[in-house]
Amino acid sequence: MLSKFEWVREKFTSGAVDPFKDVVFDQKKFDRAMSWPRPKLRYVVFFTPRSGSSRLTDLAVKTKGLGHPGECFNPAFVPAIGQAYSARTMQEYVPLLQRHRQTRGVFGCEVTHMHVTANFRTGQAFLDALEPTATIWLLREDIVAQAVSVSRMIQTKVSHSVMSDETAIARAEDVFTYQPRVIRNVLRRMRWMEDGTETLIREAGLNPLRLSYETTVKMRPRRLMVLMGAHVGVRPRRMDLDAVESDHKKVSGTKSGDFAQRFRDEHPDLIAKIEEERAPMLATHAEAQEKLDRGILPGMPDDAA
Repeated sequence: MLSKFEWVREKFTSGAVDPFKDVVFDQKKFDRAMSWPRPKLRYVVFFTPRSGSSRLTDLAVKTKGLGHPGECFNPAFVPAIGQAYSARTMQEYVPLLQRHRQTRGVFGCEVTHMHVTANFRTGQAFLDALEPTATIWLLREDIVAQAVSVSRMIQTKVSHSVMSDETAIARAEDVFTYQPRVIRNVLRRMRWMEDGTETLIREAGLNPLRLSYETTVKMRPRRLMVLMGAHVGVRPRRMDLDAVESDHKKVSGTKSGDFAQRFRDEHPDLIAKIEEERAPMLATHAEAQEKLDRGILPGMPDDAA
């Protein structure tokens, strides 16, 4: 029997859902947008949920030089965006998206492996459509804490967003309960996304800027954006770095940490298996971070610093 996640995944990737079926086509709007030049710099942020992607988007937008790297391939958002841009197919959606959502010749987007397979079925088809000039891979090192965070968001509908006021955050802490089955299912989903993204990176020969939730939250926003800009190809003078401050705040409370430890204690064999599977990926991330600390970006020789 399929889990709920597997059922959703099969539904998304079956090709039966047409996100553009209700689009009312506007020829003038379409022609006007397609007359605009395609952005020269096109970057993709591959991520897993609750890894700090919304904060990264918030900061990138504030620079006024890194585009608007939101989840524009999230199946929940594609129909409305397609209608707004008058896109009838994915073949029209991608070039329209790149033209509408660019900032001074820079386009960015954030995608999970689920988004990729839902819209393009394969990672290579996604890359062929977007032709990114740079890629970024954002994950979370502590996958158990990540799964607990997803469980909390599912239950409470409260995230790290600035939209969550103190009252809502306090109420969320009160109603948040330990749900090991949900955590287990989320872990399976995260591992599927991680494996899918790592496979695409390897098979396509990508050289992404590797970041993690744990490293980015420790960075000053200004340094993070300078680093991201350098990888994408945007110099600091083209960004408003004085405006870079994040309004996102971490949801407070002790339950998340307690639940994560409880799950580890109750499922040692599962945790050991996951840690073994993730070890090579995390080692690659750690090596990349060590190079970043020495000022060496992806693609640069080790003695470039």
